[in-house]
Amino acid sequence: MSARTIKKLAAERAYRETHREERAAYQRAYYEKHRENITAAQRAYYEAHREEEAARSRARYEANPEREAARKRDWRKANRGLVSVYQARRRALKAGAPRVEKIDRAYVYERDGGRCHICRKKAPQRGFHLDHLIPLSKGGEHTHDNVAVAHASCNARRGAGRLPAQLRLPDPSPSSTGATTSPTREPGSDA
Repeated sequence: MSARTIKKLAAERAYRETHREERAAYQRAYYEKHRENITAAQRAYYEAHREEEAARSRARYEANPEREAARKRDWRKANRGLVSVYQARRRALKAGAPRVEKIDRAYVYERDGGRCHICRKKAPQRGFHLDHLIPLSKGGEHTHDNVAVAHASCNARRGAGRLPAQLRLPDPSPSSTGATTSPTREPGSDA
């Protein structure tokens, strides 16, 4: 490399270091503005290069199994809410659910007024179960319309595949249960 090139690279590096916050803010704003296009392009690339990406991922894991296991463990610890969403989605796909969508647990909790649909008592915000009204084993879908809040103990006691408790219609008077009939936001919104 020539001295001029080295000097230019050093100046660029110094600029990046002194303007780090501005550049990060610009990149965040650009991503938010173009999120749909970026996501579509990433998805198209992945679909076109699925086998190459899988091979690259396997090679990275095989080269550094301890580091990759630690990275996954740290991500799971930092993203416990997402882990449960992904696990539920995977179980639904594995069970052969006719329709599977990403469930927003906070939306369902708000929609149901935080009440267990089996016993009608308040459920804790952490640790509640999402119970499928029509069980996956009976051909139910993994959608917002087919899940309801339940206590872990109520859900486990009732067992899988028992329809009567699950198909109880919601109470028509929301004030008697504290439930809201029309949530203030849509599934997946950030509000």
